[in-house]
Amino acid sequence: MSLLLSDYLIASESDVQPEGVFIVDSPVALLGLYENSLRNIERNFSTVSVQESEMIIGLLEPEFGKPENSIKKYEEHSVYTAKTNNIDNLIFKTSRSDSIPNPISLGGRRTDRTTTKT
Repeated sequence: MSLLLSDYLIASESDVQPEGVFIVDSPVALLGLYENSLRNIERNFSTVSVQESEMIIGLLEPEFGKPENSIKKYEEHSVYTAKTNNIDNLIFKTSRSDSIPNPISLGGRRTDRTTTKT
């Protein structure tokens, strides 16, 4: 969505012109993220990589603890945990879903629940 909005703002020569776009992709496996961060610190490839990895570990440990003590919290908050092959959080539920109208009309006019090209 961020990229679409950014492209639209630039293409339409809007008064609001992004200087950059920041996209966050949530991790699927928190334990994998933790272990990868440890490897990055050990490799000491670059200052930025080490700092980012230290930040990630600094966020994960207070919330979930050290995985060597218990990985239960990591499993509870991850979609997949490769070390234990845990997929308990990967549950598909059948539920009613409504479409949410797009507040930004990208080249179209908004109708009650859809955007129609003009």
